Amino acid sequence: MLGFALAPIKKFVLTKIGSKGGTYWITFSDQAVYIGKGLEDRMSVSLKAIEKKYNVTVLGKPKWKPALSDKKAFIQEAKWMNEAAKKAIKMFKKMLALVSSMAELKGIQT
Repeated sequence: MLGFALAPIKKFVLTKIGSKGGTYWITFSDQAVYIGKGLEDRMSVSLKAIEKKYNVTVLGKPKWKPALSDKKAFIQEAKWMNEAAKKAIKMFKKMLALVSSMAELKGIQT
């Protein structure tokens, strides 16, 4: 499947501050991404739940960034969400250009 989708994003509150809390980015076989924050254990729980619910697998290794505070985890999560949105928009523009060029070949105005 060609595409890039943002998985539903859920908010989690860090229960511990320190090296175990942080932000994570998981990319799945359907190119959907899940960006969350919390403990590393939370990342594993999210990963397994999404794999089961949507019948997808993880592509590569999830990206993990430890945070020293809730605030820093929120900031990192927001940065990664922005990055994911930019990638999705770029992919959408490529797909739109492809569809437009195919329509033009068939004499269809877009």
